[in-house]
Amino acid sequence: MRTESRQERRVEVENVAFYHRGSHDENLVFVSDRPSKADENYHLLSDGSLPAMYGIELETECWGITNRTIYANVLKSICFQHFHDDLFKIESDSTLDGGDVGAECITQPMTKSYIRNNYRNFKEMFTWFDNMGISCSRTGNCGMHIHISLTCFGRSKKTQDEAIRKLYYIINKHFDLMASLLYRRADRTNWCGRMDYRLAQTMDLENMPSSHGNCFNGSHYENGNIELRLVGGQKNYPCFRNTMESVFHLMEAVKSLSWKDCNDITKIFNGCNQYVFDRLSSYVFENGNITREQLEIIHQTVKRENLI
Repeated sequence: MRTESRQERRVEVENVAFYHRGSHDENLVFVSDRPSKADENYHLLSDGSLPAMYGIELETECWGITNRTIYANVLKSICFQHFHDDLFKIESDSTLDGGDVGAECITQPMTKSYIRNNYRNFKEMFTWFDNMGISCSRTGNCGMHIHISLTCFGRSKKTQDEAIRKLYYIINKHFDLMASLLYRRADRTNWCGRMDYRLAQTMDLENMPSSHGNCFNGSHYENGNIELRLVGGQKNYPCFRNTMESVFHLMEAVKSLSWKDCNDITKIFNGCNQYVFDRLSSYVFENGNITREQLEIIHQTVKRENLI
């Protein structure tokens, strides 16, 4: 018998972890095009810096697979095959009961450039979802919560806090439009409801509301991020890309908008790219949340970007 035939092979079986009980092998931040090791607070070990990062919680339901272990391995080995092995962890969620089996897929922190550089892989992921009977939008149960690090809002605490307040204000002042922008069904906001936008300039950011029924979860502020819960389940790759580009645009806008301009839809979306405008002129317009006149004004400022 050949020597290599006697060598033991390690078999790793993926499982769906209990809710909030999953873990990654090590702390990594996915920067630009590669993972970088980080400490428990996600400062990079290489230089101690804290990048501007996004984390995605992707809720899924599946029809045709009934075993949770099989489902976890289909997700990890097939749907996520082009991503780093430790990007996603897979957990259960009792609200995902529309299919035969469901799971929440949670990423480690990623920079905007990493997400954009991996749009091709996200496209492949959604293709495999479709082939495997997996959906993030079929029943309306699924959301796609996005964690946004405080460093995305600016470098200083003062700058960060002002931008956070403006994002909170815009999301809740224009709640119906923002729900459509982020591909959330109007009849499925029970886990991401409207909040009082009038509190934006005075609320204590270190004690922001933390209910899972809110669209804007501030309970992670002390841990360095806020959670945008209003994002809905994405039906396919173009939908996912346009939603992420809409979030990226809002994050840039809140760092420069005046409080007065936060009331003006045309000012909020001034200079958006064609992917954001596509969402505004289709799903947002179809739901009656933006006027043709507003779209015409925004269209004059659209910037072209070449993304997949």
